[in-house]
Amino acid sequence: SNTVKNNAESDKGTNSIGGISCEFAKTGRSTCRKCSEKIEKGSPRVGMQAWIVGRQAVTWQCVTCFLDNISCSYEKTGRGRCKLTSRTFDRGELKIGFQSHTATSYYTLDSARKVLACIMPWVP
Repeated sequence: SNTVKNNAESDKGTNSIGGISCEFAKTGRSTCRKCSEKIEKGSPRVGMQAWIVGRQAVTWQCVTCFLDNISCSYEKTGRGRCKLTSRTFDRGELKIGFQSHTATSYYTLDSARKVLACIMPWVP
């Protein structure tokens, strides 16, 4: 969906947009997929779907590690789609990639701005 779910169980403090979720860790068992450090209970974290061991799973990262994994590239084929809007990228269009584990989700510039607006309040 195109809307930011700021109130998705607002008592739990979860924000999600375009397949990316921000929340406070419910337990201390999750591990950042970039730095491999444990994410402490109550610490902010960013989750994204990734294909792991034959299934879709949410992969978690520290907020700063997630921001370190941002990339940009130009659409080569014209077949890629924005994860937030599902709009097909034009060939040669600049796209922003957010990566977690082996998955990279691409967004238009405007959609990436909306995703970052959701994530930035969680930066420690």
